[in-house]
Parts: sequence; structure tokens; C-alpha cells
Amino acid sequence: MSFDFRAVFQRALPYPDFLAKYATPEQRDRWQRVYEAVQLAPAQQNLLGSLQRKMNVLCMAGPWCGDCVNACPMFIEHVDAVT
Repeated sequence: MSFDFRAVFQRALPYPDFLAKYATPEQRDRWQRVYEAVQLAPAQQNLLGSLQRKMNVLCMAGPWCGDCVNACPMFIEHVDAVT
């Protein structure tokens, strides 16, 4: 059984668009607080900065989901560290 992740990725919303469309203001605030609390150590930033290839990340999440709130903002922090 094959699954076309490329097609799913192309339909996916970028992080801010996902939150704007699906999250309530309270949920967006909660996601923002977690994002602001994430701090990468210099060694982690260097490691991420050394990656040479583009990596697509597809994260299926619900703005109401506590596990998603605690994990997904870290992906954006990682992206911000290398861009």
C-alpha cells in the first residue's frame, strides 16, 4: 500500500495559517507561549545549521491537543534556527 505524502504535503497549511484557520484565540496564545519558551542550545543550533538538504516536515495536529501544543511549536523553533 503506497501513500502519496507529496500530495498531502502540498495541501498542508503553513504553521501560522493552520493556527489562524483552526485555533481559537486562546489556543493560539497557548501555542505562542510554548513557542516562546523553546530555547535551543548553541550546539543544537549548530547541528541544525549544518544540515545540507531541505527536509519537509508534515505534522498532523489539532490546535486543541495538549500533546500537539507541547511538541509542534518546537518544529517552528527548529526551522527558525536554520533560516
